[in-house]
Amino acid sequence: MDQKGYLWNFDMYIGKVGDVVQKVLEGSVVKKLSLPIQNKNYCLYMDNYFISVLLLDYLKTKGIHACGTINASRNIYQK
Repeated sequence: MDQKGYLWNFDMYIGKVGDVVQKVLEGSVVKKLSLPIQNKNYCLYMDNYFISVLLLDYLKTKGIHACGTINASRNIYQK
């Protein structure tokens, strides 16, 4: 992990996982990529495509601080 806040991890999305097309990715991608930083006092920054109130609540339970802008035109309580 970089001490200066640079890219630490990523996942290349190609439209499906195996033979299954995934339509709701936001929470699952962040949850998967954040597994190694749980309960280590890190802050996760994300753009408005990924962030939701439910995701922020989930990350809090895993000891991960998070920051980002919520898009007012989206349903911020989505799962």
